[in-house]
Amino acid sequence: MIPVENFGQDIVFFTRNMLLHLLEKYRVEFIGLSKVESFTEKGVEIIDKEWMRSTIEADTVVTAFGMKPDSQTVEALAALIPETYIVGDCDGVKNIWNANHMAFNYAVEV
Repeated sequence: MIPVENFGQDIVFFTRNMLLHLLEKYRVEFIGLSKVESFTEKGVEIIDKEWMRSTIEADTVVTAFGMKPDSQTVEALAALIPETYIVGDCDGVKNIWNANHMAFNYAVEV
């Protein structure tokens, strides 16, 4: 669970400020210190640090959760394809900036 003030803390300073400004401009509500419990037809059910459950009504949900790399699948593909480049979240979950730069650097090498 992340407090609101830590949202986007690993984003480049200028990008983070611009993004936060746009989200505020479009009246996006920030909800920190909560986690997603489930997705329903009504929206997203969350639980906060005090174990209070609530539903955020939504007809569309875009997710951006922390993930873990699936190293077994990567290893299986690398065994089949000799020249395999492991980038982005397959290498280790970080952020979109890191994924793009890793992919760019490999593309330059190839």
